Amino acid sequence: MALHYLWLFIAVICFSVQLTAVKEYNHRFSKGKATLFQFQALHLYVASGLTLIVCLAGGGFGPLLPATLWYGLLFGAVFIWFFFFYTMAIDTGPMSFTTLCNSSANIFPVLIGLLFWGETLSPLQYCGIALVLVMFYLGSGIGTNTGENRKASGRWLIYVALMMACSGTLMTLTKLHPMLTGGLQVPEFYTIGLGTAATIALILSLIFHKGKGEAVNRLGPRLVGTCAIAGVGTCAGNQLMGLVASQGVNASIMFPFVNGAQVVFITLISTLVYRERLTRRTLIALGIGIVALVLISV
Repeated sequence: MALHYLWLFIAVICFSVQLTAVKEYNHRFSKGKATLFQFQALHLYVASGLTLIVCLAGGGFGPLLPATLWYGLLFGAVFIWFFFFYTMAIDTGPMSFTTLCNSSANIFPVLIGLLFWGETLSPLQYCGIALVLVMFYLGSGIGTNTGENRKASGRWLIYVALMMACSGTLMTLTKLHPMLTGGLQVPEFYTIGLGTAATIALILSLIFHKGKGEAVNRLGPRLVGTCAIAGVGTCAGNQLMGLVASQGVNASIMFPFVNGAQVVFITLISTLVYRERLTRRTLIALGIGIVALVLISV
């Protein structure tokens, strides 16, 4: 069990590095939607390529099950918009609380299971959902990434809501796919999903570049390095999560640990590196959110 926690801890570091690379790109290189989708295409091609290597090393692609193909394509189509809304959210609001809202989107598969899959919720899960609402209410008044203590903008709230909807859909698809395939072809599912997202991002980047005349970035060493770091973080984090899940670790242990630790890491990074101001209300919202994550996953 100690080894499982080590893998999960490394996964948290990978995801935190990935999200920091996204923030860093947005801060240093982003000039518009063409460059934003350019970054997404580059780093997701890295992630999908590495995932493909892992898949081939594990025995290669077999005949794809229909659920793997179609849900993989849907995963990719949703994933690109999740990344878009997440990037816009951390650019217009606090990175730490945005990440917490993203993690809290696991209420979506819980509610889907309740409504459509005949699952039941425990009293603790109901409490967790209620705490998410409290967290969001408190967090909507925290300072922005400029450090000013003012209400978050309406634009940020819209981005966060759309990000959570996309993130919840991704979590639901991730849960639904193994239910339909008996746990088979998970690497193939992620390879198709990430590759689809990268291709859509490339097309969108070209549309904004060629059609609307927006500039794109030259592929210099720093840009390529940032994309590579984000891609490796995406691939490694997902693979480690899959490794731990395949060894029978309960989701009620895995997801609260990863989500809670990631929020702590991102909060430290946003505070120490990007100088986001943590007010008392911010800290209360973050604490309530972490408790909510644990309760929802029980």
